[in-house]
Amino acid sequence: MKKVFIISHAMTEPLNQKRWFDFAKLCHNWEVMMLIPKIWRNSWFGNEREAITSYRKEGNLEIIPVVTTSKEKWTLFITPELPKLLREKQPDIVLCFQEEGTISLCWSLICTKLFCPKAKIGFFSWQNIEIHGEKWHQRLRWNITTHLSDFFLAGSNEIATLFKKAGYPKPIYTQTEIGVSSEIFHQNPSLTFNFKEKHHLSDELVIGFAGRLVEEKGIYDLTAALEDLKDIKIKMIWAGDGKERDHLKQLRAKDIFLGQLDLSEMVEFYNGIDLLILPSKSTPFWKEQFGLVAAQSLACHTPVIGSNSGAIPEVVGNDDFIFPEGDSKALANIIRNFIKGSLSQSNKGEKFLTQNIAAQTKEIILEICKN
Repeated sequence: MKKVFIISHAMTEPLNQKRWFDFAKLCHNWEVMMLIPKIWRNSWFGNEREAITSYRKEGNLEIIPVVTTSKEKWTLFITPELPKLLREKQPDIVLCFQEEGTISLCWSLICTKLFCPKAKIGFFSWQNIEIHGEKWHQRLRWNITTHLSDFFLAGSNEIATLFKKAGYPKPIYTQTEIGVSSEIFHQNPSLTFNFKEKHHLSDELVIGFAGRLVEEKGIYDLTAALEDLKDIKIKMIWAGDGKERDHLKQLRAKDIFLGQLDLSEMVEFYNGIDLLILPSKSTPFWKEQFGLVAAQSLACHTPVIGSNSGAIPEVVGNDDFIFPEGDSKALANIIRNFIKGSLSQSNKGEKFLTQNIAAQTKEIILEICKN
């Protein structure tokens, strides 16, 4: 029987825990323990809320809330209880969903090597631009990461390549952090009907955008593409909020702006639109790390056209649906080809479903334990 520790502040969101419940069911003779901050403050799109985690045991999965030195600074917090828990539980595998060079990860690495030296410990990262800086403390934290970790989970193939070039010497596996639950995100004709009725949609092509309404998300490349498609009957629907919302509403007065949606509303949105566009543009400091909305949309059987920024092509999984970032003409052409039915079949995002990620995680752990 194997014992697995998962350390993650992101798992304060119940939806993010789904992959680990799937994993525990798949590995029913293993002990799976999730160490999650007892109190954590999340802030997305300016909407701050506090998540409180309670102890829970379901089958072979145990959720253990832990006190942290910070309730919101994910790069800096430490868990004072970690040495005690490592000594008591003696896990075989420790999975840290904390990025390279963070104080949070360094603490987990040092504690594991001191108090549970036989355990294999790995970490996860979304970092797809710069691995480490040149300041002494950055180099120190990078050295701790490379010397004390036993393996690395990269959020995308691009990230895996970047870490190899940076000289990370241990085994690297590619796997997303959260995944998409097919119990929540799936095709539902009744939701399609409800959405179209609610927004008075008829025979037009319904195009959707989901995400932050900011320039780096490529929203103005999308509006430029829509201008090239004036000869086609299209209804554009925007889900999300951001600093460009007011300007966008002036520019596209006839579009539908839904604002920030909750989970059930997002599922209805994906089912109600005909096509999702993810036109992100890379900047010197940011590029699309994954594009979770794309994976969620595909799970609802709604096709996704995306730019080639970051991991978007990997998530979309079909080059027919990918355009060069910033190229609104190319985007418009792909939309035209979609309408004509001349694109190859869109994938359904099976790779990123939580049950498939759980199966992949089991295989990764078994391989790590062999070495």
